[in-house]
Amino acid sequence: MDAKKLASPTVEERLAKVERQNRRLKIAVALALVLMGAIVLEWVAMPTVTNYSTSDFKFRSAQMGELIVVDEDGTRRGVLLVTEGEPRMFLLDENGYVIWQAPPPEDEADEAREEEEAGE
Repeated sequence: MDAKKLASPTVEERLAKVERQNRRLKIAVALALVLMGAIVLEWVAMPTVTNYSTSDFKFRSAQMGELIVVDEDGTRRGVLLVTEGEPRMFLLDENGYVIWQAPPPEDEADEAREEEEAGE
């Protein structure tokens, strides 16, 4: 009978084994729930990505080598064009007056050249 007792596990041994398996199962389920919760939180917190199409942008004017930039009120705020074979760019204020241009006006460009030559 002693040999039979040694070969078959006792109730306590079987119970301990089942409890270990149960503990492992609980840990695995808890980790799976934490992982699923993290995925859900990541999905909820993810910023929405907006795909823009060309219909979302309103190009008011692009004609014969001239590009006019307007603000949301329809006021001209910039012009890019080609005159006499040279590209020119103007930035305008809210009243339509030039506040910056490239290349600079001829008189400003001449003054800058004269100052450079005087400095040499």
